[in-house]
Amino acid sequence: MPVDGLEGQEALDYGGIAVLEAAWQRLGLDSVLAGVGSERKRRLLKAMIFGRILFPSSKLGLREQARGTLLAKVCGLEEKDLEEDDLSRAMDGLNGVWSGIEEEALPGSPARRHKLGALRAFERLL
Repeated sequence: MPVDGLEGQEALDYGGIAVLEAAWQRLGLDSVLAGVGSERKRRLLKAMIFGRILFPSSKLGLREQARGTLLAKVCGLEEKDLEEDDLSRAMDGLNGVWSGIEEEALPGSPARRHKLGALRAFERLL
């Protein structure tokens, strides 16, 4: 998301989101979550993870906390997509695939082990 055209609070909000997005890309977490249902579920999970870091409150309060921020947009969603039922279904999408996600992140290299550590940290946030 380009920074041009952001003003005031949007620009301040974008800083934290930009750092999280850079870490997400560097760790390759999109590919790690590839086994989780639909693209929409993966986007909702990403929004939940970012939300727990940016707004450390109940995951069920994400919609309220994220209102007026760029969180949904950066995750490829709209604010209206952050409904409690949709977020719960996205979390349910982890059932049966979490061990595969860990395996994707684990084999071999120190970089892979670092990725697994990041995933486990993100898991605790969910």
